[in-house]
Amino acid sequence: MSDDCPGPLARMLADHPTLYRSLLAEHQADDYGRCAGCRSATLAPRWPCGLAEAAAAARRLAEGDVEA
Repeated sequence: MSDDCPGPLARMLADHPTLYRSLLAEHQADDYGRCAGCRSATLAPRWPCGLAEAAAAARRLAEGDVEA
């Protein structure tokens, strides 16, 4: 996702600060550079995962750092 053109998920999340803040808190890198929030029976994706990227873009959008 590009910083200057947030995707549809980021635009939706920008209206829900509690949700994007929660996603940012949960989806952090673990000691191996993988997303701790994307736990599963298989290997978690490298951080930042798609949800972390969308939440970060939503925060930037909500704070006026980028335009929709």
